[in-house]
Amino acid sequence: MDIYALWAELQSTIYAGKSDAEAADLLNSKKIIVARDTATASEVFECIVPAEWAAATAQEKQRVSMVLGMGSVALRGINTRAALAAAFGVSSATRANILALLTIKISRANELGLGTVDPVHVWQARREFGGVS
Repeated sequence: MDIYALWAELQSTIYAGKSDAEAADLLNSKKIIVARDTATASEVFECIVPAEWAAATAQEKQRVSMVLGMGSVALRGINTRAALAAAFGVSSATRANILALLTIKISRANELGLGTVDPVHVWQARREFGGVS
């Protein structure tokens, strides 16, 4: 835990008057939406609607299996998108599920590289750098 980086973040007015626990909760709240380029094969597999998989042709299933076999799936890749669109169509629930993987929500603490912030970390940062006794 980078206590100084945490202290610097705590200087924002959003944390003014907040208890150590309230500040930690704010920092750990996943509200920041970020784009992602890749997902794990298991994440993509969980997006597949069983009825849509059953309706796919053998060739489409082979193509999707090849994509899932890569381990890490390039969600924005031209070939990947074409393979998934061919198998599930542009208006399928599976496609909508996969498109939802293109963004994730992270916390401010994650954005700052702090990991999970506990109230004791906030307390420590405020004591070490804030001059609070």
